[in-house]
Amino acid sequence: MKPIALLAGMLSCITSFSQSNEPIAVTTQSITIPGGLAVANWKNDHPKENFKYPKLVYGFAAGDEIIIDFTTDNKKGTQIIEVMEYGSNSIVYSNNQFQTLDGVRIKVTKSNVYKFEFATNHMFDRQCKVSLKRIPAADSTKNFNCNVAWKTISDTTFTIVEEKRKVSSKYEPVTLQAPIDMFVNSGSNATLLGGKSRIDIPIMLSGKYHFLVL
Repeated sequence: MKPIALLAGMLSCITSFSQSNEPIAVTTQSITIPGGLAVANWKNDHPKENFKYPKLVYGFAAGDEIIIDFTTDNKKGTQIIEVMEYGSNSIVYSNNQFQTLDGVRIKVTKSNVYKFEFATNHMFDRQCKVSLKRIPAADSTKNFNCNVAWKTISDTTFTIVEEKRKVSSKYEPVTLQAPIDMFVNSGSNATLLGGKSRIDIPIMLSGKYHFLVL
């Protein structure tokens, strides 16, 4: 009975290992890769901007093995692919001249987001189909969600702008001294004939008295 039990245990381990290493589909998409003519025309119309080639962005768990399959509907011309770690733009795989990719494998060393960017060497647009799969390293990462959710973070930096406006000035007359009836002599008359040649009138300005001499 012991050899039979041992054989049964080995079969169980082999079955479990086979199931955990079964490729899991991430995405299958048809994409259009702009040809050299379309790219040149766009750059001519947007001289200060960088052309955005078609790309796929997905996350993978540490230990995953990415599998890439790629076919070109138009058999003329060759295509270009670059696979980069998002953020660092470290290239983990590239191929500058191909029509098909059959089971290209990339080992994921750490959990990260990867960007798959495509271009073509042909002058005209290419119709292609790309398939991405993953083989998880363990059952614990089998249900890893590869979809990337983009989150917009508001920038709290702001600038205070001081707006200067011209304010119209309007002046209104203010009575400083009630009307008075007084005769003022010349200096010689004031000395010889009596009377006054000067009059002091107190005026309140900014909380203080000032005297206006007439």
